Amino acid sequence: IAVFGYSVDTFAAANTLLFLLAILGCYAVARRFLDVWPACFAAFIFRFTPIVFAASRFFMNDYPSLTLTVWAVYALLRTDRFRNTKWVFVFSLLNGLGILARTVTFLYYLAPCAFIALAGLSAVLRPSVNWRALGRIALNSAIALIVSSAVFAPWYWRHFERFHTYWTEEHGTRIQATSVRADEDGPAPKSAQSAAPVKDAAPPPPPDVPWRRYPVFIANNAMFLPLFLVALAGLAAALSLRRFRSLFTASLAAWVLGSWVLMTSLFDFATARYTLQVMPPLAIFAAIAVLALPARWLRTAAGGLLAALLLFQYGNITVKPYGPIANVYIPVTMDAGAQYF
Repeated sequence: IAVFGYSVDTFAAANTLLFLLAILGCYAVARRFLDVWPACFAAFIFRFTPIVFAASRFFMNDYPSLTLTVWAVYALLRTDRFRNTKWVFVFSLLNGLGILARTVTFLYYLAPCAFIALAGLSAVLRPSVNWRALGRIALNSAIALIVSSAVFAPWYWRHFERFHTYWTEEHGTRIQATSVRADEDGPAPKSAQSAAPVKDAAPPPPPDVPWRRYPVFIANNAMFLPLFLVALAGLAAALSLRRFRSLFTASLAAWVLGSWVLMTSLFDFATARYTLQVMPPLAIFAAIAVLALPARWLRTAAGGLLAALLLFQYGNITVKPYGPIANVYIPVTMDAGAQYF
């Protein structure tokens, strides 16, 4: 955009590039523990996930955030439990760029980052302390903080007033949103102010954000229910079957579950677009669900059926709606007062 100018064609080209890089990143993450063709199948699932190809047609900061998230996780998986300085440096650069793209990008991989760092600490502390390896992890942690801050801090410092206004008055966390909502009706009349001092007024409680919010978003707007159920089955298989259970699959599970917990507990506003960053691990888990089947003919049949479903959804959304089935959704009432699209 800085090179070719501000135009519709430039935005479309930028989003297409981000779309392709995200697909390649999903493949790269899957290749950390899957063979070539299973990793290609995971990338195929990701590419034909409804919200992924639908959102690629609009230029939003969620898409660069998605692309930087998947590549940051890839770099994180290459850090050898935070002991490889080169890959920690790459992760730090991607983390800083991700925070520039969208302030909360780091929340999506905060849990896997903590998990991998703790796994590294556990490895160097048992059975006896390896002080050299412990020092390397401490040094790499400092590098991650310094490099990431060097990338994103100058821009945020320059636009601090706008940044502060955005988070404290326009959106904000659940705690901050409480004080904002209390002021939405304007100041109280003078008589009321004199009768009841502000310090004695109890602020309204923060909104009750349902934990079902993001699972419903994924089932209704992001993946649709069949693919979501396949991904959940793959998540269970990855954590329970010995041939899939590893640091990598546990990190992907932390990616999904950590994002769910942090986005639900920290923010009272939401949108289905905020699930974009967890589509890569869910697509990989959907591929694992197929790979976990015992017989080869079952895996082939299930893979073909899943591919047909994805192509059906793609045509239903992109080419022409297929009648009443296009309007099927889960009849769950969401917290409409605290979300936007």
